Amino acid sequence: MRKEVKEYTDLKDYTRLVFYNGSSFDVVQVAQATKGGRRHGGCGEEITDRKFDGDTFNEVVIPLMANNRMARNGDYDPHELHKSETYICTTGTRQQFGYRLAKEIYDEMVDGQSAFYLGNSYELPCLYGQLDIDFVESKKMSPTYRTDDFMREFESIWTGSSDGALVSDVKLRKSRTLGIAEWEHCGDDRCEYVLTYDVARHAGQANALSCLCVIKTTPRNDGTRLKELANIFSAEGQHDTWQAKFLKQKVKEFKARILIVDCVGIGSGVVDQLVLDLNDGIPPFGVVNNDSYDKYKAANSIPIVFAMNSTHADTKNAKMIQHVMKVFNELDVFLLKSPHEGMKDYRKKHGLTLRDIEDQAELETPYILTDNLCEEIMNLEYKQVGLEGKIEQISTRIPKDKFSALMYGLWWIHMQERKGMERKRSAVNSKKMFSGFRKVDAYGRR
Repeated sequence: MRKEVKEYTDLKDYTRLVFYNGSSFDVVQVAQATKGGRRHGGCGEEITDRKFDGDTFNEVVIPLMANNRMARNGDYDPHELHKSETYICTTGTRQQFGYRLAKEIYDEMVDGQSAFYLGNSYELPCLYGQLDIDFVESKKMSPTYRTDDFMREFESIWTGSSDGALVSDVKLRKSRTLGIAEWEHCGDDRCEYVLTYDVARHAGQANALSCLCVIKTTPRNDGTRLKELANIFSAEGQHDTWQAKFLKQKVKEFKARILIVDCVGIGSGVVDQLVLDLNDGIPPFGVVNNDSYDKYKAANSIPIVFAMNSTHADTKNAKMIQHVMKVFNELDVFLLKSPHEGMKDYRKKHGLTLRDIEDQAELETPYILTDNLCEEIMNLEYKQVGLEGKIEQISTRIPKDKFSALMYGLWWIHMQERKGMERKRSAVNSKKMFSGFRKVDAYGRR
């Protein structure tokens, strides 16, 4: 092919080939600076990258191919395929621009138009010796390799939801702004930590993971609170006593304002243990929203457990789902960055190099679990059933324990914000009510 190339330019961010027949091939950027040029065809690569800007692509790159290719006689050949577009990529999520474009091409092919869509899973390359089947199967069975990653990378399956998405992929990406995970209270007295726990089945159950979300809240001037998901802890389901001791230790480390525990079903066993003296050096906890636990209250019990029951009127599941959608849509909660970006910020803050960090795997865990949380959210669809809404999992292989824990915490914070605003309004109304009265003397004179 090199013998066919007349000119070859290879720079850091630009490549251009000019062939002897007069045709050329070059790389264009998806940026406003590309506007105004002309091309007769294009190939897009990795359009499922999370940073890929589909709007700019349609605005800048596609218009480059506005004209047909002129032939030697100064006219265009009506039998030639003009403005050809080719896209090569790995599958991503259904909320990305790449999925919408792939579906458009697929639909055009089904309608008999000039379009072709091709994809295949790992079976085909394994059949012809291009992939090691033992390696693929080991990834499929590995507990550390995420199911949705395997579906995309090895099975060419677009994961997550699309039109009925609970939260858009764009909103999720914009919410991931936190660089440093927290492992204890930050020391600022204004900050309060809300610990919220989704209880898993006991050990041995498939996909049974308990999840603890640590939400850091800071007061704003308008009475609401800034919400940051500062850390996530996840573990295989354990005995109720073990889980209770784990939660009490985390409450101590973060000096938590409240501990929210899902008390429906198996979660009630953990709450039962939290109210007892476990001989762990930490006083027993008390339940603040359920009088039935008052009989276990000791003189030193700490009133800190909120027993979350999604069937009660104030904490109904449909209300909490609606609130999660509102919070993410308004970018009112912030999550940890990707593992790479998070560890980059960590090294920069502490002046460390990659070799200086001995426990990097442990430090990366909150960022990885935040990745998992985002995958769980993108795997959920919102369905309207009568007057209420509910969520459905696109793939049942992807759990939703982290999402549930986050949802409980956000709803509790919302209830506290609402109470604060009601008290503020009551105080203001009281001042207005008495503002028309004036002092009078003993004779009734003003």
